[in-house]
Amino acid sequence: MNNWHNEIVRLFGVDLLYNIIVPGIVLDELNVIKRIVKMKTRTRFSLWIIRIIGAFILTIGMYSPALAANDPALTIAMTHGSDFSQAEENRTYTITVTNSGSWPTNGSLITVTDSLPAGLVARDMSSADPAWTCPGAILSPATPLTCTRTVVLAAGENSVITLTVDVDVDAGDVGTESTVGDILYRTVTNSVTVNGGGSLDPDTALDLTRIVQKPDLLITGYEIRSADSSVVIGNPQSYEKFNVRMTIRNRGGAPTGSFYPGVFLDGKPNYGPDHDDLPSLIFGEVTDFADYRISPAGSLNFSEGCLYYDPAGTINPLTETILPERGNYTLVAYIPDLQPGAEVDVDVPIEYPNPPYDAAAYPPSGLGTGSYNIYLYADPNCNAGTEESFEDNNSLGPIPLNIGGGYPSGPTTIDVTIAGTSQGTYPMVPDTSMIAKYSLDGGPVVISSNNGVGIIASLNQWRGPVPYGGWTGVAQSMALPIPMGQISNKYVIPLYNGTDPTLYDAVLMANVDTVPRTITVTIGNTVMGSYLLGPSDSRFELYNVKDGPLVVSSVTGAKIVASLYELKRSGNIGEWNGQSEMMGVPWSQISDRYLIPIYFGMYPLYLDASLYIAVP
Repeated sequence: MNNWHNEIVRLFGVDLLYNIIVPGIVLDELNVIKRIVKMKTRTRFSLWIIRIIGAFILTIGMYSPALAANDPALTIAMTHGSDFSQAEENRTYTITVTNSGSWPTNGSLITVTDSLPAGLVARDMSSADPAWTCPGAILSPATPLTCTRTVVLAAGENSVITLTVDVDVDAGDVGTESTVGDILYRTVTNSVTVNGGGSLDPDTALDLTRIVQKPDLLITGYEIRSADSSVVIGNPQSYEKFNVRMTIRNRGGAPTGSFYPGVFLDGKPNYGPDHDDLPSLIFGEVTDFADYRISPAGSLNFSEGCLYYDPAGTINPLTETILPERGNYTLVAYIPDLQPGAEVDVDVPIEYPNPPYDAAAYPPSGLGTGSYNIYLYADPNCNAGTEESFEDNNSLGPIPLNIGGGYPSGPTTIDVTIAGTSQGTYPMVPDTSMIAKYSLDGGPVVISSNNGVGIIASLNQWRGPVPYGGWTGVAQSMALPIPMGQISNKYVIPLYNGTDPTLYDAVLMANVDTVPRTITVTIGNTVMGSYLLGPSDSRFELYNVKDGPLVVSSVTGAKIVASLYELKRSGNIGEWNGQSEMMGVPWSQISDRYLIPIYFGMYPLYLDASLYIAVP
């Protein structure tokens, strides 16, 4: 082939092959024509034409494969270390970009893009090679997982990018399950692509990542229920037996094995079944939940995630014996296996069985009059269950619990929060009241005392048909009491009327939980819509229907609130001059009997009264 190359140089007086073909394999026809014109003055035109055409055709045919081999060829590979585990943090993928061609990159942009699968959350994408521009620490899920460079990558040279990820507690694609020994795995596939730099084709690498599946227990809600657990109650009476119902969900990817629920009380003598086995644990010792520790991996006599009492913080569970505790109150029998994604309600009776406890010294049921902080706990690993993916989210609390006589009275500081933002704090003393006004729209509204003192609150609204035209309507809505921290996931209102043109009916709803919740509105037996609300988020909806009951609900354990907002006018058009707002009744407080002080039906031209009744 060198002879043909030399002939081109001899004929044209220039390395035509290099100047015309090599740069991007583009033929410079203008230069060819110019050379042909010059050749007419040297010899016969026809001879040159024959030589040119023959040499050019043969050169293209023989040199094209060799020239293509001189392009850069970018390839990419991705690897990781050992298997991932659910809820792990800071696991890494190593991404290697190599120029496998025999020619350097041409200085144009090289782009590396990772397509991370669901279940993995990117935390950092960076490189020790300063030629790369990468996002670095990743603070938002919307950040593109892309690194770029224009610096030339020589033939045979490679460069490394590191992608750091966290693993979700439920990571792993459904349908990819496999078992090795007693370990359950699922997999995800990470994908990364490189292109640019003069490389003809993009290259993609896939990394099949095995993820060890683990359970993860989470307490999603609770209720204070009667001795037989049939109804939700307010404040239990002194030494009245009652139950704490815990709603427990396994949000991990593997069964829990057996697990236990426990109720801990601050400032309460601990007669729990685990609190008298070691010399340092005194039966009837006053305990506080803050003085319990979580055993680490490698503990001497128990596994990771067990609660043990160490108020002084002097016990080293790696070298010293610990005694796991299950609570001031717990169940003798463990709860059976809870499957991934499953949820269960567990009732823990607040009582001491007699025997073995002496009823005279330790009242067999209930608690004495007073205020308590309770903490709920659920864990599988300390009783032959499976180690969890995340051991630090098993508790819920503190939850204020008042026994006998309701909430205490005394000085307090009131905090008003709207849409998750505090609007102000107000010191108050007994037998006083105040009015608070704010120039904003939003919800939910949370009014609370800072020390458990009992308070009462309402929303007062005046309405005028036009601005500055005088107030013609008024409504006052009592704020929904939240007994002992309970908030329902379901509310009911007798009737919704969205077809009367003289009425404006709106369903108001808010998520007062700490996680996003989907809220569903049902009127009669028809689902009108479902709406995803973030924490401390609110919205309202209107529907062209008249029916009942109106039910606003979310999943078990969710914390939401709902009401019906209504405006009234005298005709089908015109300004609204009357209004009301009615809180929904929590589903757990539905009764078979209701009381209303007075019904005014004598003067229908002045007051149009009706009773709305529904069977949910």
